[in-house]
Amino acid sequence: MISGSGTQVFMVNKAPAGGRVLWTVLHLILGFVAWFVLTMLLVVVLEKVMGPIGESNLAGGMVVLFLLSGIIVVPLGIFLRWYVATSVAVALDTETGMTLTRKSMRRGVQIKQHRWQDVTGTEMTCITTNNGAVTKCTFHMYTSDGETLEIPLSMGSFNYFLDIVNRASTHLPYTWKYLDHETARSQGTERGWNRVTRQQK
Repeated sequence: MISGSGTQVFMVNKAPAGGRVLWTVLHLILGFVAWFVLTMLLVVVLEKVMGPIGESNLAGGMVVLFLLSGIIVVPLGIFLRWYVATSVAVALDTETGMTLTRKSMRRGVQIKQHRWQDVTGTEMTCITTNNGAVTKCTFHMYTSDGETLEIPLSMGSFNYFLDIVNRASTHLPYTWKYLDHETARSQGTERGWNRVTRQQK
C-alpha cells in the first residue's frame, strides 16, 4: 500500500540487450537451424519439379545460394530486431504524475511527462480463447494529448502499479478493484479486475 509521496519506477518491457553474448549466440543458432530446414524443404520442392538435384546445375546453384544467403539474412534479422526494439519504463510520482522513458537504438532516449490530471481515463481489456479462457490482459491509460500507455498484467508489481494509479488519479470517478470468485458472483459480475465507483470522502 502507498503512504505519503515518492516515485516508483516500473519496467513495462525490456528491449533485448545486444551485448548479451549468450542471447545472441542462441538466436543465431536457432536462426541457422530454421534456415537449414527451409533449405531442405527447398531441395524437396526442387527435386519434385526439376528432378534430382545432382542432375541439375541450376537447382544445385539455387540450393547453395539459398543456404549461403542465410549467413547474411539471419544475423541481419537479429540485428534489426534488436535495433528497433524499445524498452519502456514508467516512473509514478504519487503527487505530480508519471514520466515515460522509452529507449531504443533507432530513436535513442525519449522522455515524456504527464500530470495526473492529464489522465483522461483507464480501461482493462482481455483476450479470450474460444472456450472462454483468458489468455492476456492489458491495462490502458489514456492521456489528454492522445497518448495511450499499455501495461500488461504480467508486468512485475502490477498490483502495486495499479494501487498507485487508483490513489493518485482522484479526478477519475472510478477505481479498479480485483474481485475473487465469491465476491464477483455475489455482485453479479465477473471475477478479476473490475471498475468500481470511487468512494467520495
